[in-house]
Amino acid sequence: MVKNKFDFLMETITDNKSISIFGFNDFIKGAINIINKDFNIMAIYDNDINKSGIIYKNIKVYYFNSLNVEDIVLPILIFTTKESYFQISKQLSELNLLENKDFFYFQEYISIYYWKYKKQLISTNIDTAITTKCTLKCKNCNMFIPYYDIGMDLELSIIKKNIDDIFNNFDYVFNFVFLGGEPFIYKELLQLLEYISKYKKHIGEVSIVTNGTILPNNDILNIVKENDIHIQISNYNVSENYISKLKKLESILITNGINYNINNHLSWKDFVFPRKGFHLESDNIIKHMLNCNPVFKGVTESRFYFCHIVWSAVKSGLIKHNSNDSIDISQKLNDNEKLNLLKFSLGLFDAKYISLCEFCAGCGTDNKLFIKAGLQI
Repeated sequence: MVKNKFDFLMETITDNKSISIFGFNDFIKGAINIINKDFNIMAIYDNDINKSGIIYKNIKVYYFNSLNVEDIVLPILIFTTKESYFQISKQLSELNLLENKDFFYFQEYISIYYWKYKKQLISTNIDTAITTKCTLKCKNCNMFIPYYDIGMDLELSIIKKNIDDIFNNFDYVFNFVFLGGEPFIYKELLQLLEYISKYKKHIGEVSIVTNGTILPNNDILNIVKENDIHIQISNYNVSENYISKLKKLESILITNGINYNINNHLSWKDFVFPRKGFHLESDNIIKHMLNCNPVFKGVTESRFYFCHIVWSAVKSGLIKHNSNDSIDISQKLNDNEKLNLLKFSLGLFDAKYISLCEFCAGCGTDNKLFIKAGLQI
């Protein structure tokens, strides 16, 4: 089934220029910056009535439950996490709309469309780690930061090579994300942001994920504003002092007119790993992996990861490197190699599953375990 899905979608996806989008969130903004020139986006739908009536890039947001079926523009591309996709898929199916005909998961549709009709390689999201140093020590950190004996900064030359290799092979990246650790403690962040700006025509949006504990200096603020870099603040609400710093950061961003959002994390999915207690038999792992299908694809040290946390699990010494978990993009790939990379990015690859999936409960609908976010060790 998995092996045939790519070919099925290649046949099913047509050169239809008129589409609609389900899900008005920060993620789609980077995507719209790229696909607006190739598609006529007729509408954005959302289940949040408070978003109804918003106009973004001349596209109106509609409260989905207020619409008649005959008013819905097809096909619908669902721009959400995989977990939310399953919920919305059920909602649309109850209206007798058909999956992979009337509606699609955005990552699959967009990636295959651009390959089929333009021979372009698209990634909807690429995370790249720049440091494993952090100002917090969160229990259940999904980058396993507490498990590093000593935090490290990646060398600027290695990160630059990483970026070059990405855009040597990918034509566009909708959302390019710098993360850590805590990126604002990376000493060469200014030079890094200057460097990524040379690829801005190939990026929908550049983001920095921060825990809100570090106030960037004026040079950083200026280049962030100049290049419209998006600051994603994770609010873990760990102490009064922490909240004070976060509010000060927010005030600075507002004063400087910088695009930001605050994610108020109340809970995380508990991956269980690296604790013992989760293990699947091989027959169930691939279904588990595709159910999770993490948004956070990643490229670090010039290797593309279907699940970026695998890189950090290896670096922190929790698991051994497995060549099936990533693809080397340190050289320019030919068309066949790019096609394999595309399939890999969608989870439609020859290796049965990512090795970590056997021990990680993941972030799919099959994981019902939750923990409080940001608990400190």
